[in-house]
Amino acid sequence: MDRQGIRYLEQNGVKVHLFDLDLQARIREVNKEFIAQALKRAAEAKDGKKRANRRHFRSGTRRWRA
Repeated sequence: MDRQGIRYLEQNGVKVHLFDLDLQARIREVNKEFIAQALKRAAEAKDGKKRANRRHFRSGTRRWRA
């Protein structure tokens, strides 16, 4: 979980406890493939959202297209 996720949980009343650093490193290692896939999906979603926003952008009477 990243810092934004932790902050979100805490701001919504969830008490968050972190694993010790040695266990955090082991958890990241075991989940390396999953984390890589999740980061890829997040980047693709962000890129797709940018493209969608560009399609709806209008400048005066001309429509700007990606």
